[in-house]
Amino acid sequence: MNGTEAIARILKKEGIEWISCFPSNPVIEAAAKEGIRPIAFRHERGGMMAADGFSRMSDRNQFGVFAMQNQAGAENSMGGVSQAFADNIPVLVLPGAPALHRINIRPEFSAVDTFRNVLKYGELVNK
Repeated sequence: MNGTEAIARILKKEGIEWISCFPSNPVIEAAAKEGIRPIAFRHERGGMMAADGFSRMSDRNQFGVFAMQNQAGAENSMGGVSQAFADNIPVLVLPGAPALHRINIRPEFSAVDTFRNVLKYGELVNK
């Protein structure tokens, strides 16, 4: 089992039934294999807003999950992530990432570092 498969399995155990997503991110395929329905959006902001809206409507009994590609995908979702943070709305954001040896080498960057000021908690999964 790799890290992506472990994340998908944990999501399933937490009762996640669907994730909003913008390709490409290996979590999407792994989640689908676990029976979690991926709902693809045409833009990262829309996917993030769907996860945010689900969290708001669930009365905090469940939370939205959004998976997107690294780089432009992470950057395009920043407004939605910031809004959820400002409104104290729980959303699990799973940006893709470059290979570990390429993080912080142009044009790659660490999405965790980029989002640091608008996260309650952020971690790079590297194993």
